[in-house]
Amino acid sequence: MVGIPLLTPWLTRAFDLPPEIAVGFFLLAALPGGSMSNVYTCQANGNTALSIALTQRKAVTK
Repeated sequence: MVGIPLLTPWLTRAFDLPPEIAVGFFLLAALPGGSMSNVYTCQANGNTALSIALTQRKAVTK
C-alpha cells in the first residue's frame, strides 16, 4: 500500500518526466481511485463489496 507512492519519485526520474507531470503521478499514487482503492480496501479488511459497488456506481454515473 505504501510502495506505490514511494516508487513514484523513482519512476518519474527514470522516465525524465517534467515536474508538472511528476506531481500528477504522485497525486494519482497517493490518492487511489478505481481498482487500486478496491485493493487497498481488501488489504485493510474493509467492506470490499461496498468499495466495488461504489466504484461501479461512479463509473456508470459519469
